[in-house]
Amino acid sequence: MANLESADKSSQRWFLQLSDIHFRKVKADDYDPYDLDADLRDQLELDVQRVREHIGVAFYGIILSGDAAFAGRGPEFDDALVWLRKLSGLCRCEPENVYCVPGNHDVDRLIYEKSVNLRNLHNTLRPAQPENVDAILGEALRDSEAAQGLFRPLEQYNRFAARFSCTTTPDALVWEHRVRLNDGSMLVLRGANSALVSDSGDDNKTRRLILGSHQATARERPEEVVVFVCHHPLDWLLDYDQLTPILNGRSRVQLFGHKHRQIINETDGCLRIVAGAIHPDRREPNWRPRYNCLGFSVLGSGNERRLIVDIYPRVWSNDQPKFVADYERCEGRQNCQYSLKLPEWKATVEAETPAAAVSELPVAKTLPTTGVVHMDPGRTLTYRFLSLPHIVRLEIAQQMALMREEDEGILDAKLFERILARASNGNRLAELWDLVEARHDDKSPTNPYAQRT
Repeated sequence: MANLESADKSSQRWFLQLSDIHFRKVKADDYDPYDLDADLRDQLELDVQRVREHIGVAFYGIILSGDAAFAGRGPEFDDALVWLRKLSGLCRCEPENVYCVPGNHDVDRLIYEKSVNLRNLHNTLRPAQPENVDAILGEALRDSEAAQGLFRPLEQYNRFAARFSCTTTPDALVWEHRVRLNDGSMLVLRGANSALVSDSGDDNKTRRLILGSHQATARERPEEVVVFVCHHPLDWLLDYDQLTPILNGRSRVQLFGHKHRQIINETDGCLRIVAGAIHPDRREPNWRPRYNCLGFSVLGSGNERRLIVDIYPRVWSNDQPKFVADYERCEGRQNCQYSLKLPEWKATVEAETPAAAVSELPVAKTLPTTGVVHMDPGRTLTYRFLSLPHIVRLEIAQQMALMREEDEGILDAKLFERILARASNGNRLAELWDLVEARHDDKSPTNPYAQRT
């Protein structure tokens, strides 16, 4: 941990980092009056507002490091969507700016338990020699029947993640989204799937889970800073030894979930952050919910560039029922900063001048009434389209004659990819945008695609 002055908060890209929310349904259609975690979420909402007001800028987005659900069922993800939309409003970020990866609780294990073929496939994908994971995984993903079976337990997760353009499929295991930093370089969020062979036998002692080198290998560009997002920490993975040097060489920041305790380590010029859990099991020893607020910016230029990562770790207080700063982790402060060396690159924008660090987090602070709008038209259109009822989506696609016979039976996420591609190829994205917005009550005042024609 570096003893630095904080970068100017307004020059930083800020994210909420959450993990292990574990939304569950006692009964699919019933409200649970005994949900103790409802108060946790309420307190997190209040605390997010306090931290955001202290920082003084709108957040860019929310990074969810896995386990939105508890049993991988549709109603659980529906509840997660409603809450994440509310939380986005409190962060003052666009609701589509959620970046999620699957966790073990996002897998529908009933599908695994009922399928002999899937159980056999999982065992095949755990070779005795970890260096064989890549070859065996590649063979399975190229086999359409095996790949389809492997991803069936993640169908409900993918329906949820499609709204945020964060699906994981045999054709695209990982997703990437780019966010511009203050010096003109790009922060590349790269989301990986560590739940491919997750089942009731998961165990970090025997490392039964796999990732594969492909997911760990981000491209290397001097103008890009990779933030790797994955649910399971490396010590849960069978191919741990093969992945570690790849990740450390390509991903400057690595974000994980799953472990219900928070970990922040700087090693080999990289920063690893395990978020802790929003909803850890209350029967666990040392039960303490946690989350983080992360700020990214670049200081310096040329061969003196450094990535500044500002972390506000938040923890549930044992003395009072609310989230507070983790002063123990930050050596008496409410935040800690890390400075990571970046490769030489000529910035296109002047680097921001750092300002003095802000002291204690106030209870209230004046903030501009309007947040900063960060809209990616493609992500926004995807989110708005997939937020409509299924029948309405079909009506729009049929109205634009974008449906084909070969579309019958495919999942929403894949269907929308085809509809979007056909609209784009026909130069009709502006028309699609207008038809989607016409079905929403909170209509967008501008059509970004109309401005391009």
